[in-house]
Amino acid sequence: MGSGKPCTKEDRKQVLEDFDKALEKFEGYFLKNGSCIAGDKVSIADVFAVSEILQAAMGGTDFLAGHPKTQALVDKVKAATPYFDEVFKPFNDFVKAHVK
Repeated sequence: MGSGKPCTKEDRKQVLEDFDKALEKFEGYFLKNGSCIAGDKVSIADVFAVSEILQAAMGGTDFLAGHPKTQALVDKVKAATPYFDEVFKPFNDFVKAHVK
């Protein structure tokens, strides 16, 4: 993890547990009072947060399972952002080609 050494199964498990806890905190703080970070309308803060959260897809795990508020935010941002899929296509193609 950041050392240049291969990631072990234990390292991966710990990272996923830490990320799961971070999503719990994210939902409990930022999505406590609305469906988006600043209320119920998608803002640049939501687009930025979702782009960061989706980087976890590199792990090849359904990291949003158990986080319905975060999944709903991702879906809402995708629906509100006309070129979302186009912008993320290179990233998604990379994940499909390299993450197993």
